[in-house]
Amino acid sequence: MLELPEETAWRAWYAGGEVGGYVVGYRGLVFATVRAAGHLVPMYQPERALALFKSFLGGILPPKGE
Repeated sequence: MLELPEETAWRAWYAGGEVGGYVVGYRGLVFATVRAAGHLVPMYQPERALALFKSFLGGILPPKGE
């Protein structure tokens, strides 16, 4: 197990006014899920994929709400 300290508790993130998925932040690692997406996230959920990608590029967690 990595045993990393949790910095941000498990929470929902939002895209397009809906829950886009869930995210938890650890020191040096972020685990995010995308709701209602298969293994090809951009194909199944393009708006959510873009929101997650933008947050990744910006070095921030996905948005809490809109």
